[in-house]
Amino acid sequence: RRIGEKNLPSAWIILGQVFWLSAISGILLGILGYFSATYSLELLGASCDVIRHGKIYLEQRHLWLFIANLLFSFNACLRGSGNAKTALFVLGLSNLSNIILDPIFIFGFWKIPAYGVRGAAYATIISQGLGLCSQIIIFSRGTDRLKFTWASVGLHLETTKIITQKAFFTIPHSFLRLSSVIFINFLFIKDRFIWFH
Repeated sequence: RRIGEKNLPSAWIILGQVFWLSAISGILLGILGYFSATYSLELLGASCDVIRHGKIYLEQRHLWLFIANLLFSFNACLRGSGNAKTALFVLGLSNLSNIILDPIFIFGFWKIPAYGVRGAAYATIISQGLGLCSQIIIFSRGTDRLKFTWASVGLHLETTKIITQKAFFTIPHSFLRLSSVIFINFLFIKDRFIWFH
């Protein structure tokens, strides 16, 4: 909306508040997910072996969840500003680096030891970090309509309140969508779909 109004300074302030909201929510959710990793897998009915390996992956991913949160929030900002091409480039860079880094960190390469399941988490975290760094460079240089400035990165509580109010009603939708996926996975794991036997 602010881009359409040609009110770029307001758009920059919104970008700055998205940074704070995404970072803080990512840290809080990451802490929650880290300490509930085992319980989440048990809830899905995973076996002891799956829990043992899955816990390692989930704990590492949740420790750095704020990176993924910022990456996808900034990408939504890029698309919202009409720059879908840059948003696609960022996700493409992140996914391509993940494809390259996964076998390196899982199986080991040269002086990098084989980390196994933990390596898969490391590869994902690093690739998402690369995507986030590219976004920050784009915003810092001001090559896009959106731009980081000292004024925009500061806390603007009124703007943050408006963003939170508008985003509040999308949370139940996202929760229901995620819950349905978890529920379907739970049914498969528990062999409730007996017609597949």
